[in-house]
Order: sequence, then C-alpha cells, then structure tokens
Amino acid sequence: MTLVRVLEQAARKLAWAEVHVIVFACTSGSFIHGLGWDSALIGRIEAAANVPATTTTTAVLAAFNAIGAKNVAIATPYLPELNEIEKRFFEGNGFAVPSIVGLGCLTDQEIGRLGPEDAETLVDVADRPSANTLFISCTNFHVLDAVASLELRHRKPVVTSNLAGAWAALRRIGIQDVVNGFGRLLTLSTST
Repeated sequence: MTLVRVLEQAARKLAWAEVHVIVFACTSGSFIHGLGWDSALIGRIEAAANVPATTTTTAVLAAFNAIGAKNVAIATPYLPELNEIEKRFFEGNGFAVPSIVGLGCLTDQEIGRLGPEDAETLVDVADRPSANTLFISCTNFHVLDAVASLELRHRKPVVTSNLAGAWAALRRIGIQDVVNGFGRLLTLSTST
C-alpha cells in the first residue's frame, strides 16, 4: 500500500471520529517532495475525509507570517541532505534561511530521545544576528519546555513544529485563546 493510500485511509478513520480538523504532523514528510507537497497532502486528506486539514509545514508557514518572520534560523535533528531540502522549501516560500543546523540523527528513535536541553544547544549554534525568528523542526523533537527560555535568551520568537501545528489547528476551529508560557506564537490571537 502506498503512503498516499495509507494517508487517505487514516484521514477517513479520523473523520469517522468526528474531528474538526486534521493535522498531518510530520515536518519532513510534508516538505520532502518540495514546494507544493504540503498543499497536495492537504488536498488528499480533505478529499478523503471531508474535514479541513493542514500539515506541519503549512502551519509553520502560517506561524512565520503571523509573527512577521523574514529571516529564519533553523535547528533540526535531521541529516544534511534533509536540511537542504527543508532550506529550499522555506526559501521557495519566501523566507530567507541564514542558517540551518542539524544533529544528523538517522532514526526516529534517536530523535525521540532528544530533549529540550538538546534543542537549546542546537539553537545556540543555529542562531544568526540576521535571523529575526528561530525555528526548531521535527514533530518528534521534544522541545516545548525550552521555548520560553530560548525566546528570552535570544530575544526572538521561537516556532517549533508542534507549536505551529497546535496553533494552526486551534485557530482553524475557531479557538483564539492566548496561552502564556510557551512562547510568543501562542500569545497571538490572529487566525490562520
């Protein structure tokens, strides 16, 4: 069974549960085939489930726009080849990427063992004076507890894959609540 068929099957199962929005929660999976792949995934999910959908990268793009990002320093757990694809994706969507730094993890299990302290060290390396936003990529990278301290230390908004996905999903279903303590993005009351 192809990945797209599995995606559509999963979307139909979620629709059966009467969800109000579906998030394809995989950053690399939603940019791996380049510009427009995120939109293609959304189209397939929505057609299969008849439920509004988004992807992690689509949510990240919306988050970048909401916070006024222009130049984004990116921290990832990925291999260099995947970082290059991600860099092209965000540049192709209009954002400058002055740096992208990865940890070279080979497996999801390796990524899952990473924690907020790994994110802090990696962001310290990735940040550049020209960057006005910091992005921590990968939904399997556990970084939420580092966001507030990173924003304080670097004096820039920090977007993560999971924060962007949650923020976009909440906004998509009409929840505009401000949530303090997890970075600037969740304090915005603008819709996507």
